[in-house]
Amino acid sequence: MNRNLHEIKDFMINVSFKAGEIIKKFREENELNISTTHKSKSQIVTPADLASEKAIIEEILKKFPNDKILSEETSKDLKDDIFTENYWVIDPIDGTTSYRYGSNNCSVSMGYMEEGEIKIGIIYIPFTGETYLAIKNEGAFYSNKNNNFKKFMCPNNVPVSEAVIGLGWPQEGEIQGYLGIYKYISENFLDYYRAAGATIDMCQVAKGILHGYYETSLAPWDVAAAFLILKEAGAKVSFLNEPKDKKVPRDIYSKNVLVTPANIHDEIFKAFSEIINRTI
Repeated sequence: MNRNLHEIKDFMINVSFKAGEIIKKFREENELNISTTHKSKSQIVTPADLASEKAIIEEILKKFPNDKILSEETSKDLKDDIFTENYWVIDPIDGTTSYRYGSNNCSVSMGYMEEGEIKIGIIYIPFTGETYLAIKNEGAFYSNKNNNFKKFMCPNNVPVSEAVIGLGWPQEGEIQGYLGIYKYISENFLDYYRAAGATIDMCQVAKGILHGYYETSLAPWDVAAAFLILKEAGAKVSFLNEPKDKKVPRDIYSKNVLVTPANIHDEIFKAFSEIINRTI
């Protein structure tokens, strides 16, 4: 049975708003005294992550009980049926570090996938009320409040010399490649930008607020919605090293990710690829 993507889109908006209310309420009640658990040296999880994720999953399974979930906190393992089943790819709070310390730079990210292809992506920023969404082959849309969505395209009029690029944080063993990229940026770009939420940064590339984003080690829930928003806005999504793992759909492949406006993609891709591949 073919599903109505517009009905699913409306469902996703409502669910992401519900998750956002949980996130905001938790901060209001706890201010900055938010307890955390370390998943790794640079990755933390808060009770708000878990509560938001639980609410999203409950809503999905209530409406689509046979669908599968791929989510950051509780169901993060890829299964062999990823290319055959309907999947929801969820990040209950992208930018948990920002959230913990009172920044508004955090979001709820949801991607709806059919047979290995993301059909709908939504990224909701609860503390600003902004929402980015995309429907496969129908475009990218933005709203700053009240679901007043307007279609947008990625601008293609900024040269590299005037561009500002976002960079993710290097993981252990990746610092040499990043140092080379920092040097290249300092010599060729106007500036670079570092925030703790990849999904928002990638949406800002789609909208023309940033003019590129690069990170070596993201996860499927970081890119599921953002990639579709970028592509539907006309931006470029690429990987400095082509995916070799055929068990991961390209729509959620998340290593050595580079996203840019179309007009400067080739120049940046060539330079970054040479730098990264020299250090591998």
